[in-house]
Amino acid sequence: MNSTNEKANWVPQDPLSPEYAVYLKNQLAEKHADVMTTDEMRAKYEVLSFCAPCVVVRERATGKGGTLEFTHMPRFYFGWIADPVL
Repeated sequence: MNSTNEKANWVPQDPLSPEYAVYLKNQLAEKHADVMTTDEMRAKYEVLSFCAPCVVVRERATGKGGTLEFTHMPRFYFGWIADPVL
């Protein structure tokens, strides 16, 4: 990589590498306010059901139900949508 532009456009090729996890989390954070690892998500939400690529959860602090989306590998949760029925 010779130029700054090449570094800005660099995408890690190995999805199992730590660099790819950082890259993906940064990409998701550009579009979603709260991007969480599994441990972070479980601390904030109680999982009610799971149906890829979504998970139905209850927010521990408020008791509100809703959904989150997730990526498979590496696993990140994002895109909280409250559901008034839950």
